[in-house]
Amino acid sequence: MYASPGELLILLVVVGVLILVLRWVYRPSTPRRGLPPRTGDFGLLRTVSSTGSPAEAAALRAVLSDAGIRSTTDRATDGQVEVLVFADDVERARLLLPPA
Repeated sequence: MYASPGELLILLVVVGVLILVLRWVYRPSTPRRGLPPRTGDFGLLRTVSSTGSPAEAAALRAVLSDAGIRSTTDRATDGQVEVLVFADDVERARLLLPPA
């Protein structure tokens, strides 16, 4: 009914070996180094404004949203928050937003 101390030792060794093998098999093939460096290429999106805080960017996005323009934000490497819109909406967005 109960396992002997020798059987428990063998069980612990087998479990330990399985843990080591599974860690080796499922480790990432390349080391994780955080986020990739920002390239500045956002595909179809273009920067229309840059502000100093997320709250200001949210206010600008609200103005764009009221006009039916989809937008998003991104934090630049210098700490500024950029407001981005699709390339087709750049001119309309710049007319609605204050000069940067």
